[in-house]
Amino acid sequence: MTVHEEERPDTADDDPEIEPWHESDLLRDLAALRAVANTQSRGYKLEALLERMFRRAHYQVAHNPRMARPRQTDFAVISHSHRYLVEAKWESRRSGSKVIGEVRTRLRHLDGTVVGLLFTMSGITGQADEAIVTDRRDGVVLVFDEADILRGRYVSA
Repeated sequence: MTVHEEERPDTADDDPEIEPWHESDLLRDLAALRAVANTQSRGYKLEALLERMFRRAHYQVAHNPRMARPRQTDFAVISHSHRYLVEAKWESRRSGSKVIGEVRTRLRHLDGTVVGLLFTMSGITGQADEAIVTDRRDGVVLVFDEADILRGRYVSA
């Protein structure tokens, strides 16, 4: 079997303990963040790691962009005609519908072509999932949880 024929082990259920199919410094840094006890500090470090990930994928990254004024936003990524507003969360609890509402409030200030990306290591609640599906008029929000992040299922260039 050649390298290109190698099968990725992504057929299992969403088990965050599955090892990624390749090693990278980003994944090592993500694993090291587990030792950071302060949730706010860990969230900022996750944000910085995600910014590095998008830069490596050849996106333009704007930290704390003013595109969703007057609200503060973690960062924005741009590639050709695609624009994304990114929120990163690493809290002990799942993100609820309030977080989805906050992302949508930021999107409401934009022209409708920007997509919200929520990276949350703890996942989302059922209410948040329902809010994403039923209330799209204020913008599209895509959610990436720990399993998605570990498997590299994020926006690609």
